Amino acid sequence: MRRYVYVTPKSYLSFISAYQQLYTTKYKAIDKEEQNIAKGLEKLAEATTDVEAMKIVLKEENAKLDAATEATNKLLKELDEKNKKADIKAEEVNGVTEACEEQRTLIEIERDQANKELQQALPFLRKAEDAVKSIKQADITEIKAIRKPKDIVKIIFDCVNILFMLSLEPVTPMMVEVARAEHPFIADSYASHGSKNMTGPLLANLLYFSSNEKD
Repeated sequence: MRRYVYVTPKSYLSFISAYQQLYTTKYKAIDKEEQNIAKGLEKLAEATTDVEAMKIVLKEENAKLDAATEATNKLLKELDEKNKKADIKAEEVNGVTEACEEQRTLIEIERDQANKELQQALPFLRKAEDAVKSIKQADITEIKAIRKPKDIVKIIFDCVNILFMLSLEPVTPMMVEVARAEHPFIADSYASHGSKNMTGPLLANLLYFSSNEKD
């Protein structure tokens, strides 16, 4: 008995294999799109439900908002009236502030000037303090023994009176002798006021200050 043998061409088998691969790829893509669409529809359904719930909440919030708006408008009206009063008060405060600023500027100028003068006077103050530290009872006794003190001594006593804000004679032009030379100056107050400083509380204060500075 004769047998028939059928041979499938290789190209046909390759075509079937390629078709299977293409089918599988397309199927997976369509299946994935189907899943995405299903999830999207599910999300839409959930969103619809949420929207309905939010409509209810929104309606309640709108009622609250209307009440809050009414209260806010009332409050704004009250605040507007208060602001008008505050503006009037602010104008008054601004006027006072400007006056204070001007006063502060003047004070700062005077303070700077005072500090400048103080810095200029400090060296003389240090010298005066050193001079006071050097005062001794013997020095006072020696000065008291002088019957006719030199003009420079009289001028020094006038300076002491000025420092302690004591009395002085009115200013009168006069020639004074300093370092054996005549110089135009003013008349001293030694005879009427300065000589009194050789005794009394002023001398005691000078000696007390001198002894304390040395300690």
